[in-house]
Amino acid sequence: MVIADRPTIFYTNPSPDDWGRGQIVCAFGSDDLSTWTRDVVVIDGPPEQRFRDFRDPQVRRSEHGWTMVVGAGIREFGGCVLQFSSSDLLTWNCDGVLVSAVYEPSADLNLGDVWECPQFLNVDGNWVLLISAMVAGGDYFRQIYAIGDYDGRVFTPAVWGDFGHGDIAYATTTFTDADGVPSAMSWFRELPETLPAGSPWAGAQSIVHALHVFEGKLMAPFHANLDAVLPAIAMSGSMDASFGAAMRFTSDARGCIELRDAAHVVEIRFAADRVQVTCDGDVVVDAACMNPTSCDLVVDAEWLEFVCGNVGGIF
Repeated sequence: MVIADRPTIFYTNPSPDDWGRGQIVCAFGSDDLSTWTRDVVVIDGPPEQRFRDFRDPQVRRSEHGWTMVVGAGIREFGGCVLQFSSSDLLTWNCDGVLVSAVYEPSADLNLGDVWECPQFLNVDGNWVLLISAMVAGGDYFRQIYAIGDYDGRVFTPAVWGDFGHGDIAYATTTFTDADGVPSAMSWFRELPETLPAGSPWAGAQSIVHALHVFEGKLMAPFHANLDAVLPAIAMSGSMDASFGAAMRFTSDARGCIELRDAAHVVEIRFAADRVQVTCDGDVVVDAACMNPTSCDLVVDAEWLEFVCGNVGGIF
């Protein structure tokens, strides 16, 4: 949502014959957000047939008005993000492909062939792109970031990296908090085949994370305001917990820490270059993490979310 002369929300209206190629539509709200004029079409699909997908707008103010980025894929090539510009939020001109990359399934960092939920923003003086990469018709989902140069129309990545690990955290949305800090929340996908028996949940939202660029990498610690809501308990070794209630722990990233209650045991093991998390003996995270220094984690019902001291992203 953006605030101009009135609150305005942009979203995707999927095509009935191809849900991946949608219209970009908006809704105009009253000042108190109680009433809305909905489904005003502002971009009637992708500008060319070579784009196989088209969805998930992000709008921000720019030097000459407004800029929108939209996720897409290029047929027989790979993922891409398109850029549009407007002076009034209603008439949008296509500036072209902001950034694209070839789909290489065997690459160390597989960028997929469709990019969803693009987030393009400035973090600590650096242009950062966040994408939710997928493979059309496949079972591949991964959050990836890039840091690079931007000339107003084209973004040229200099660094690519993982934003978190695994395929549960997805579709990250960014915003700027009241103090001007770039911040982010992710959707936690809860897959039907992995749901615990009798689970009342069907996905969740992550804790708010702050975004920073440090030594050429994107970092995402928990937002500082979490301290007032959920103070951290310092721990080492093994500690009793209650996974049914929200609890937060901090620890030096050394050896192994263990949290347990009557139903579950969670272990986090640190090495010089990796971090591994097991729940009741099953490995749920096994990720590269060079020289981790600390761990900040929250357990809440069926969710465990943590950040290692010098690792970007959400686990």
